Amino acid sequence: MTTLTYNLQDNDQSSASFYHDLDKFAGQVVAYPDRLLHQTATSMKLRSDQQAASQSRTEKEYFFELLMFGVLWNNYRFMALPAEGFRLHLLKRLYKVRKRYLWLKPSVDLLRGKLMASLKPKESPAPAQLNLKSYERLLLFLEACGDYWEEARRLREWQPLFGTLSDENEVWQHIEQFSEWFQQQAATSLGSYTTNINSFVERNAPFYSHREDRLLCLRTESEYHLNMVGAQIMNNALSSGFRDTQKKVVLLPTCMRNVPEASCKALNDDLVRECIGCNAGCNVGRVKRSLNNPLHTVFLIPHSSNFSRFLRKWQGQKDTALIGVACVPNLIMGGYEMQSLGISSQCVFLDYCGCQKHWSPTRPIATNLSLNRLHIILDQ
Repeated sequence: MTTLTYNLQDNDQSSASFYHDLDKFAGQVVAYPDRLLHQTATSMKLRSDQQAASQSRTEKEYFFELLMFGVLWNNYRFMALPAEGFRLHLLKRLYKVRKRYLWLKPSVDLLRGKLMASLKPKESPAPAQLNLKSYERLLLFLEACGDYWEEARRLREWQPLFGTLSDENEVWQHIEQFSEWFQQQAATSLGSYTTNINSFVERNAPFYSHREDRLLCLRTESEYHLNMVGAQIMNNALSSGFRDTQKKVVLLPTCMRNVPEASCKALNDDLVRECIGCNAGCNVGRVKRSLNNPLHTVFLIPHSSNFSRFLRKWQGQKDTALIGVACVPNLIMGGYEMQSLGISSQCVFLDYCGCQKHWSPTRPIATNLSLNRLHIILDQ
């Protein structure tokens, strides 16, 4: 088995135990007994429904967003708060440039890598206080990093509500307590699948220090667990809309393709590449050949920086749903993008990571997924 950072497979190369453990723990998370936070999530749900200013979400999704903020606050406050505002705004602007002008991406990424290297943790003598001001600074930091763009987009929707809470300070305290509980419980429930993360980060931190994808590749174990739980909660929330569609499109990353690029016979049409199942030995082809419904298709996903443009092919197609497949650090952001575009969707994790661009630059490793999990979702 291949384990760079995480691995969802057991000794029989099945990930059934992982998905069982994940479903159980996700249920514990949304049932976390904090009345104040549940009331806050309900208030956010009602506010969003009344204003209709964003893609409406379930109360459980809003509740998870409070946890998401708490975990990201714990992990990045000592990097975000001392960072110069000018650098963060510049990084944010450059991220927008690289998404809009793809031909500039290589040059922009070099510059962003140098700027990212200047963002270093710095613990202040006084404890970092969670309040509206530090909340805004963390959101700017997440936007500047780029790999949290969709997460920050959702958390920004909370700002008007936080400014009206009479018990604001108490809410901040409860968020911190919730995130601390989560990190401890997640390590017990899901830690067996993420045993290599800390050693990977420690071993490779110097290599990533001047790279644009530094925070993506050096994410903590708690963030892997956060993304796992977030994807499960999102799947549960979106399952009814997914079931109502007839056509299903499986989006697979190119890192699953264990044949040379020149040998791939996927049909090309601008950004879209449809797998025809030409090679039974290819992990992508194996998925294509396993589909027995003519309304189900397989497409190769371009790199995440171009994902939104790729998705627009299906925007507005009410009879079509997508299944996004990605590694744990990337999946929830992609899921959020599909949800923002109003596309019915579900998510499936790669069993392990291995792409050359991020995780294994010297020797790319063909990734894989659980066909059983994929067909459980397709057949639900």
